[in-house]
Amino acid sequence: MPPQDDDTLYCRRCRMPGTVDELDRMLWCDECKRAERRRAGWLGRALGFAAAIALSFWIAIVIQPSDQFLLLWALVVIVAFYLLSRLGQELLYGVFRIRNVPGARAGDQDEDRRAE
Repeated sequence: MPPQDDDTLYCRRCRMPGTVDELDRMLWCDECKRAERRRAGWLGRALGFAAAIALSFWIAIVIQPSDQFLLLWALVVIVAFYLLSRLGQELLYGVFRIRNVPGARAGDQDEDRRAE
């Protein structure tokens, strides 16, 4: 490790150096936050999709809507997908931040540097 200045800290996820202004309060850099947001987004959409499929089957089997209200039930499923995706994304991102495994992305950064 290079000598550390007073205002230089290291990201807890990727171990890249940064100043106090570049890291957030949990000592994550912007790149690590973006990567975890993307990961939470994919998993949140998968959760929302699975819930929307389950809701669709429940509506089709239990409620058995008439043709008059089919469009309204489709809108319910679309809104449920959107809301559950967003909820899942935010909850998963919070879990990822709370777990905060130190050095979890450090291996990824080493591989990126070797590729260059």
